[in-house]
Amino acid sequence: VSEADIANVVTYATQILAPFFGLMIDWTGFHMSWALTGILLMFGAHVLFLLSNGLFYIPFVANAIIGISHSCFNAAIWVAPALLVKDNQLSTAYGILEAVSHFGYAVVDLIAGQVIDNFGYFAQEVFFLCFLAIGIVLLVLLIFHLAGTENLVNISGKNRKKASVIHDLQDNSTTSSTTVEVWRPNSKDTSDSDTDIND
Repeated sequence: VSEADIANVVTYATQILAPFFGLMIDWTGFHMSWALTGILLMFGAHVLFLLSNGLFYIPFVANAIIGISHSCFNAAIWVAPALLVKDNQLSTAYGILEAVSHFGYAVVDLIAGQVIDNFGYFAQEVFFLCFLAIGIVLLVLLIFHLAGTENLVNISGKNRKKASVIHDLQDNSTTSSTTVEVWRPNSKDTSDSDTDIND
């Protein structure tokens, strides 16, 4: 087993942290901010590859960071359709997301192969860093855009939970003759939510 094989295994081994990141994101919320953290970690890993200068330990460290960044980014981003799309369109949304994602992988792999063959590995890392920089800029713009809107993908976990309860109760009220009153923050009642049901 070569050092390169071990370094590649490190990338996948560190993705065992994905459930941990999932728990953290469920608790804290702010999915897009966590996704940005994942991309920034990936950017840092490729900078390490770019500046490794032949140091033997850099591939292990960089690949570990790549595995962690994948865990963080995927745990944050793949839940987004469930927070944005209606339930009866969710399978279509995930199908489109999966198709676009793998199409992107295929195209980028082809381009990266041509870059390596014609310009070498240094140019390949620059190529990856350029793509990551574009992703960082777009995600920062998205976060600023979401800051001024009502959304579930970049708010705190506590506020998302309250908003989800309200949404579920409102959905139930449209399918029955039940009147629902919920989340009265100015109420003297100390509970977060209350229901008043009149048949």
